[in-house]
Amino acid sequence: MPDLSRSALGTAVQRARQDAGLSQDELGQKTGLGQTVVSRIESAARKIDLVELLRIAAAVDTTVDELLAVATAIDTEPHDLDGAHDEHALLALRLGSESSPNDVKRAMSWVPAFVGELRELEALRDAERDRG
Repeated sequence: MPDLSRSALGTAVQRARQDAGLSQDELGQKTGLGQTVVSRIESAARKIDLVELLRIAAAVDTTVDELLAVATAIDTEPHDLDGAHDEHALLALRLGSESSPNDVKRAMSWVPAFVGELRELEALRDAERDRG
C-alpha cells in the first residue's frame, strides 16, 4: 500500500471540519491545537501525529479510520470525476468489483494492527480522563 500523502490527510481533515460546521479556529480550540496548527495540517505544511488525529476525529465526531479512508480515497481519486467528491464512493471504486479479494485483503492488511494501537491509545485517553 502506498504511503498516505500529507496533502490527502490535510484535505480529509479539512472536509471533516467543514462537514462538522467548524472554523479552523473552533477546531483549534476544541482540540487544543490552535488555529495556526489546524491551518498548517490542512495545507500539508505540517505533519500530524496519531494523538492529534485522535483529537481532531473526536472534535468533528468521526473516527480516525474514517479520516484515513477519506485520505486514502483522495490519494487514489481520478482527476476527472465530474466534480464528485463522495469519499465513500471513491473508496468503493478503488476497492470495487474489479479488485480481487486478495487485492482488497492486501490493501487493507495494515488495518488490524492500526486499530489495535488505536484502541490502546483510546483506553489510555479514557483512563486519563477518569483520573482527572
